[in-house]
Amino acid sequence: MGTSYGANVTLPVRSCHNDSCTNIITGFTTFVGTASASQTFTVGGSLAADLVITAPAGYELRESGTPVYGASVSFTPVSGVVPPKTIEIRIAATASIGTVSGNVYVLLRVQQYKM
Repeated sequence: MGTSYGANVTLPVRSCHNDSCTNIITGFTTFVGTASASQTFTVGGSLAADLVITAPAGYELRESGTPVYGASVSFTPVSGVVPPKTIEIRIAATASIGTVSGNVYVLLRVQQYKM
């Protein structure tokens, strides 16, 4: 038997149009030395630069359908657009014993349009 632990991860997303939404990913549990089941969220949009997503300590993430988890993933816009990408996040098997919490950071620069 291992020790069970889990935490909340909050993903704040804000647009430049005064809209905001928050996705809350909760309920991760696992045993020491074992990665948790993954949960997903989606990102994408019209961007002026790369979209970079970074996991908090003790977590790992990947684009859905790719084989390897890591500390961050990035996407380069094509013609100013990153199509919707599903991101999987989970507690890493290497996470320390205890509560694992933090924020997923999404770094992006939104396209600016002249009117």
